[in-house]
Amino acid sequence: LGVASLKSDYILVGGDFNIHMETINEHSSQLGQLTSSYGLNQLIDQPTHINGGTIDLLFDNSNLLDHGTLNVKSDCSLSDHFPVLCSSKNFHINLKKPKSISTRDL
Repeated sequence: LGVASLKSDYILVGGDFNIHMETINEHSSQLGQLTSSYGLNQLIDQPTHINGGTIDLLFDNSNLLDHGTLNVKSDCSLSDHFPVLCSSKNFHINLKKPKSISTRDL
C-alpha cells in the first residue's frame, strides 16, 4: 500500500481476505486501522460467503467506484464465495511524477 500510494492517487484493493469484517476482533481491527491509514474505505456491507460473513472485501480511497453498481450476487452457486460486481466511474489516472533530489558538494 505504501508503494501504491506513492505512485497514484487512486487505490482499489479487493479480494478474499478471510477476515470477518462484520465482527470486531484483533484481525478486523488491524486491517481496519491499516486500510484507514491509507484513506481506504471498505465498500462491502453484506455477506460474501455461503455460510455468512463479509470476508471478500473491496477497498477504495478515492470514490473511484460507482457505489450504485456495487452488487454481491448471493444467488450465484458456482463457489462458496459470492461474486462481487461493480463499475468504475469515468476517470483519467495521472501517475504521480517521481521526485528528483539533487545535491552538491560543499
